[in-house]
Amino acid sequence: MSPKPLSRRHLLRGTGVSIGLPWLGAMTGSASAATRGADSAAPLDRPPVRSAFLFMPNGVNPANWTPATIEGSDRFELTPMLRPLAGVRDEVVLLENFHHPNLGQGNGHWPKVPAFLSGGHVLRTSGRDLDTGNTSVPNEIVPQLAFDRLFRGVSAPPVSGIDGDSALDHCMVMFGSTLRDGNKHDTENLPLLFFGGGGGDIRRGRRLTAPEPTPLCNLYLAMMHRMGVRDDSFSTSTGPLDLT
Repeated sequence: MSPKPLSRRHLLRGTGVSIGLPWLGAMTGSASAATRGADSAAPLDRPPVRSAFLFMPNGVNPANWTPATIEGSDRFELTPMLRPLAGVRDEVVLLENFHHPNLGQGNGHWPKVPAFLSGGHVLRTSGRDLDTGNTSVPNEIVPQLAFDRLFRGVSAPPVSGIDGDSALDHCMVMFGSTLRDGNKHDTENLPLLFFGGGGGDIRRGRRLTAPEPTPLCNLYLAMMHRMGVRDDSFSTSTGPLDLT
């Protein structure tokens, strides 16, 4: 019989304090996602892969976001909204033609904003029982693994000096919105940027345009794989996105 999971919120209510707790074994059942991935007792022999997700709720002005196509090249010009990235443009992947297929099932912002990290179908409620329609991708990456990678020692410096790598070479940073045009509530071809090498061979400094509308969860699944979570699917994914 699997033990009933214990949530952080339940534990904090019981202790009557508000502190940031590390992941505790009692917070998951025995068959939880925390059992997947790297052996938490093993020392790391290289900088860990870390991920971050940055969200803008109201979309963009597409005319000031979308670069013109450069014939025969996957490079992109810096539009007014992308010019602040001039100093790091070689680290950026501009993603195009990605969407969450479930977002078109309700009008307005409410069914779209909560689903950024889940790709789920959000039901409208009074708010007390609002959910994201599915498990969010950071939960799939699992807090125990994230905690270990942030605080468990490594045998080499995690920031720089390893074969000339930088911190960004071992990170993945996702920035975007679940609305393209906030005025039109458009959910296709979402404005998305991806940064970092993911500890491997992610090819940056380019425009990655999917040949047809593609689930954004394909990117999330690829990120999960690079974080050591080898699930076959996530939410609406149809397969991991090739970032090489």
